[in-house]
Amino acid sequence: MKKYLELTQFKLDKTSPVALHLQLADELLKQLRALSPNENYVLPSERTLVKQFEINRLTVHRAYEYLLEKELVIKNADKSLSVASTARKQLQGAFPVIGIILPEKFSLYSTRPIAMEYIKGMFDRATELGVSTMMLNPPPPGTPDKIVDEFIATHCAKSSGIIHLGDRGLANDNVLEKILNYTGVPQVFVAGYSNKPHIGSVGADVAPGISELCNEIKRAGAKKIGIYSYPDKSNPAFIYHYLSRTREAVAIFEKNGLDISFINCVGKTDDIEIENKQLPDVLWCYNDECAKKLLSALKKQNIRVPDDVKIAGFDGFANEYEGQTISSVKQDFYKIGSMAIELVLEHYKYGVTAQNQKKMLKTTFVAGDTL
Repeated sequence: MKKYLELTQFKLDKTSPVALHLQLADELLKQLRALSPNENYVLPSERTLVKQFEINRLTVHRAYEYLLEKELVIKNADKSLSVASTARKQLQGAFPVIGIILPEKFSLYSTRPIAMEYIKGMFDRATELGVSTMMLNPPPPGTPDKIVDEFIATHCAKSSGIIHLGDRGLANDNVLEKILNYTGVPQVFVAGYSNKPHIGSVGADVAPGISELCNEIKRAGAKKIGIYSYPDKSNPAFIYHYLSRTREAVAIFEKNGLDISFINCVGKTDDIEIENKQLPDVLWCYNDECAKKLLSALKKQNIRVPDDVKIAGFDGFANEYEGQTISSVKQDFYKIGSMAIELVLEHYKYGVTAQNQKKMLKTTFVAGDTL
């Protein structure tokens, strides 16, 4: 079934020094980059654009001739123009480029070992696949829409896709929201997701690792479990996977017959205080950093781990603390970064579907001294 390109949101600037046919050709190139793959698209007739923009027919003809010379469109028997099946691949070029958007300055981002595993995975996989990567620094929040549109046209539209490594920690970020609404190239979130249907996500599947943890807890004869979680925070643009991690884990704990004694919410930097003297058999933390703080708090009160209470965390990355290794559910951050590159290219080639929108890697349980 044929689909017709529409230029309803585009306006020619007749006061610009750039020739009208070049403006039109540039807009058509943007449209071609944004098309869904494997669809039969037809360009509007020259007469249609002449009437729509009130321009000379030669202007439209020259723009279309440019696309024909580039072999981005083909002429049909009825003289209409269809988008060539190889157009997206040609526009991608021999050396595709994937843009990576950091949530903060690289000097700050790079201080977190987990974050750098994402970067390593992306850079290594891109090198293996012959893909280039570039860091993109979006304009600051509050930037006027016109400037944001220029940023998208200059950097986002000319890439083969975009990878987001987080948000900027703001409840309202008009720039990020505008980028996320752009459908011209694939976009993928690492360790989080957007509710927008055209955006992909790569993360860790909580279920396998938590299920293994449940088996270890039951083998140890434990039944009661207390949970230290991070409070849910909603951002309309971006939701981190770790915010839903506790809900998923609780459901698996209960399915395995474990008794949830309490769920305490703690912040990322908060000191943990042990208020409940009736400790459960096991304390589970939403990540290993929280588990380390908990372990420190228990030692201050002379509560022995694992003799008096057992501890488990989540992440499984560099989880040794004061001579003890923390039992943890491990996710492969390097592989998540690697898969983000693969998913962007898959979406560029085949589009986003219900089957390929999200990729979740299996987690595993890693035993340590604290369980």
